[in-house]
Amino acid sequence: TNNARIETVFQKLDKDGTGYLNFDEIAPVGDVCEMPMDKLSKAFDKADKSKDGRISLVEAKSLFISLKMTEEHLSKLEAALEDVLLVIPNVTVLSMKGLQSEGRKGVARGDLQVSQIKETKQILLNVSNKFVYALKKNIPTVRIASHLYLAPTGAPDEYYGFVIPDTTGIDLLNSLDSVLDSNSYFKRFHAAPGAEKKGVGASPQAFASKAVSSKPGFFATIKAKADKAVSSVKKSESYKKATKLAAQKIKQIEKSEAYQKASAAAKEAYQK
Repeated sequence: TNNARIETVFQKLDKDGTGYLNFDEIAPVGDVCEMPMDKLSKAFDKADKSKDGRISLVEAKSLFISLKMTEEHLSKLEAALEDVLLVIPNVTVLSMKGLQSEGRKGVARGDLQVSQIKETKQILLNVSNKFVYALKKNIPTVRIASHLYLAPTGAPDEYYGFVIPDTTGIDLLNSLDSVLDSNSYFKRFHAAPGAEKKGVGASPQAFASKAVSSKPGFFATIKAKADKAVSSVKKSESYKKATKLAAQKIKQIEKSEAYQKASAAAKEAYQK
């Protein structure tokens, strides 16, 4: 069984993103393998080496092997877990370093499958079951050229580049834009004249940084709202009373015999 495929299935089963699967999350395996729940439960308990009611990726691999799950089983499981929204052939995923290098070494290459997990409605960008990217409403995704999309890796100022073939039809690109627009903080950004012909230009990172921050006052607005909320709390009577009571409590503690003894002991120990 393909380890990369198992990792992809594991991520899709892991609904709460904890990095572990409980029995409820693993239950769809029973349906796919046509296995009674009691038998699956026994196999799950056996795979759960730490006996904490959940299994890690390593333990899940052991479980799948013990259940003799085939590629066909994994395909059925994926189909049961998600709806495929669209497929774009021959997409290359690059790291930022890959984008800036001559060879453009890919993180993954193959068909880009855009799918939605049925239960959680999470949108996944999956390239040949080797690379999976989950969209989130507050995470920027950027189209900086006609056939290049960027998405944050999670590291500061680092992005994945999704290179779509030039032969991809406009309808597919519009469909992808629509999915990104509905499920992430999506921005279309027009690169400098001639940049597309030159292969995105010398600094895609600069394009990305500008694009991600291109919504005027986006983060400033959020900060302003937070500051206003904090200010409002501090002005409230309940906050003032709580602050006053806390100050009084601290003074009482400092005057107590136990506190003074502890303070004296600490001072003595420090001097030694």
